[in-house]
Amino acid sequence: MGNLKKLSSLSLYYNSFNGTIPEELFKNQFLEQVYLNGNQLSGSIPFSVGEMTSLKALWLHENVPSGVLPSSIVNCTKMEELYLLDNQLSGSLPETLSEIKGLRLFDATNNSFTGDISFSFEDCNLEIFILSYNDIKENNLSGPIPPEIGNCRSLIWLELGSNRLNESTGAGGTVGLFALYGQTLR
Repeated sequence: MGNLKKLSSLSLYYNSFNGTIPEELFKNQFLEQVYLNGNQLSGSIPFSVGEMTSLKALWLHENVPSGVLPSSIVNCTKMEELYLLDNQLSGSLPETLSEIKGLRLFDATNNSFTGDISFSFEDCNLEIFILSYNDIKENNLSGPIPPEIGNCRSLIWLELGSNRLNESTGAGGTVGLFALYGQTLR
C-alpha cells in the first residue's frame, strides 16, 4: 500500500486483518482518512504516523496495538478525529497532543494510559474528549483535571471517569456536558 501515493482515504474497518500495523502505510503524505478499526492489528503505532501531514481522521479502535501513542502524532496538524478506544495502549498521553489545534474528537477509552493529563487545553477546538465511557475498563490517569479545560469553549462532551483524578480549581468556562462517571474528586 505504500506505493499508492495518491490514495486519500483508506477504509478497511471490520475485517479480519491481523498482524502488525504496517509502517509503510503511515508514510503516505496524502492520506486524509484511515479507518482500520475492528480488526486484530497489533504491535505499536508506528512513529512514522507523524509523516501523515494530510491526515484528518485516524480510527484505530477495537484492535490490539500496544505501547505508547507516538509523540510524532503532533505532526499530523490537520487531524480532526483520533479514535484509539478498546486497545492496549499504555504510558502517558503525549503533552504535544494539544498542539494539534484542529483536533475535535479524541477517544482513548479502555486502554492503560497512566500519568496525568498534562497537555494544555488553551486554544483548543475539542468537542469530544473521552478517556472513560460508562465505566468500561478505565485508564489509570491521575493528578488534577487541568483548569485550562474550562477554556475549551467548543467542548460538549467530557468523560474522565474511572480514573484517579483530583479536583482542580479555577477551571472557569462552561462545558455543555461534563460527565465524571465513577470519579471521586478529592
